[in-house]
Amino acid sequence: MPLYEYECSDHGVFEVRRSLAESAQPDACPVCGRASPRIVSAPAFRRLARSQVHALDRNERSRYEPKVVHTSAPPGDARPQLRRAGGYPWAIGH
Repeated sequence: MPLYEYECSDHGVFEVRRSLAESAQPDACPVCGRASPRIVSAPAFRRLARSQVHALDRNERSRYEPKVVHTSAPPGDARPQLRRAGGYPWAIGH
């Protein structure tokens, strides 16, 4: 379930786990019990593990600037040799 923030006018901000269907409804302040409206706040990335933050950052960067992989032919005689067809007419040049 997602975590939402609500703000009591007397006691400040508090967090509640609720379903998406119930997220827009006010919730009772844990101190005074008064109905408090939901507030919109920044995502809680600070609660993620460091590895998750790096993965999200890497994913976001690759969305707009994908890495280009350059390949080069192996040096000298390490190049693969083409085999002659030798009796297989459908395999000419292979």
